[in-house]
Amino acid sequence: MGDGRAASVERQAKGPILNAVEMAMPGNRGVMKVLAADAKYRAMFKQAFPDDAKPMTYDNLGKAIGAFERKLVTPSRWDRFLYGEDSVLTNEEKAGFNTFVSVGCAACHNGPYVGGGMFQKAGLVNPWPDTTDVGRAAVTHQPADRMVFKEPSLRNVERTGPYFHDGKVASLDAAEDAALLGGLLAFVRRVAREAGIAETGYRTVLNTNRHGGQAVAHLHAHILGGRQMGWPPG
Repeated sequence: MGDGRAASVERQAKGPILNAVEMAMPGNRGVMKVLAADAKYRAMFKQAFPDDAKPMTYDNLGKAIGAFERKLVTPSRWDRFLYGEDSVLTNEEKAGFNTFVSVGCAACHNGPYVGGGMFQKAGLVNPWPDTTDVGRAAVTHQPADRMVFKEPSLRNVERTGPYFHDGKVASLDAAEDAALLGGLLAFVRRVAREAGIAETGYRTVLNTNRHGGQAVAHLHAHILGGRQMGWPPG
């Protein structure tokens, strides 16, 4: 979760089911009652947890969803490049990676998931317009954690909207709103300038499916999980 309250995917998986603004189920027992009414679910829980006298529990539901989520991997040509296959990326894609590193993106967005491994303050460059959600401070109760959120992975960035901790940006195209993005728009302008790309906003920099040829666009939209990045590549 964005504020770090869930220590594992198994624990996080149980939250949305009971959350009043998400699935809004009335309680653990109500959830399991619905599942137990289906013979297929009863058989699947028994198969998944053969050593449990009562396999149909809410905790086991979280474990099952967590096991599924841990298998949601999307290897691409980027992974093959990391393993030493230099020829799988174009020169433009390699230039995109160099720009990504040189302007500082990799300081936060790094590792196997290209991010998702640390907390950062939203609105560090310019004030975030909506501070209703105070971020990690709601968990730690520390003033220093106000507006601090887990920075996201950039894997499959084109497919994982809406964007930011509050979901207020529905698409990469919609991210052209400078008032909402604050410092992030300034970052993209800087990337575009250093890469020699005309400043036309996020649509040019981040979406190569309609605006091919930009190095940074290849990095964001393709290497990090764009629509054309299957395994094996088609």
